[in-house]
Amino acid sequence: MNGYGELTIPNTTFGQMTTVDDTKQVFNGIFGAAFAALANSGALPPLVNAVQQGILRCPIFETYFKTEGKEFPASTWSGFITFGGFDTANCGEHTFVPLLEIEYYLIGVDSLSVGSKLINGTFTKGIMDTGAPLITGPKVTVDAIAAAVGATYDATKGIYTIGCTATYDPVIFTINGQQYSLGPSILTMNTNGNTNGQCLFGMDAAEYGPTFHWLIGSVFNRAYCLLHDLQNGQIGIAKPLH
Repeated sequence: MNGYGELTIPNTTFGQMTTVDDTKQVFNGIFGAAFAALANSGALPPLVNAVQQGILRCPIFETYFKTEGKEFPASTWSGFITFGGFDTANCGEHTFVPLLEIEYYLIGVDSLSVGSKLINGTFTKGIMDTGAPLITGPKVTVDAIAAAVGATYDATKGIYTIGCTATYDPVIFTINGQQYSLGPSILTMNTNGNTNGQCLFGMDAAEYGPTFHWLIGSVFNRAYCLLHDLQNGQIGIAKPLH
């Protein structure tokens, strides 16, 4: 569909929120596009439901974000979601990464580097999550990455900041033997509260383990198209064509 039409899925279970604790959220709802194992109610995932009704050929979807601008929050970003097929208009050839389990979009991360400097060579696990804006991981590793690129932690705001015009070597995720680079055009982002020429650095620290260590949010998706394949249990990563 490539973002130009509507996807209508009749007889889909819908959950309504009646109270929300965090009034700062910038979205109106969540489209559950993962696996049935995550549904507390046992509801059939929308894409699987669409396939069973003959609306889609297969339960896959691809997300593509345009990379123009460096604004944050992510509600200011634009792009396309392609349901039931590949986004051939915006995305190149895919490299496929097998999921470690059929629940979350959980993949293995071989190592992390900044340029040629190895930051962490120990195998870790990460969830590909387009619903999360930043890349969040173990504090010791994020602190080391921040030090290598020149970012600092702002305790008053609870974020890592970096000079808006700073240049630095890319942060490199090695996944299934392939390197994926995130440079200043991706990781340095403007916010409404910018002061003294400081911008938001697109990584944050949190301790998840042991099930997973990284929440790889839509910052990564700004640099690479992501094909989510529920049918074969894999993620396809591709360079954007534009």
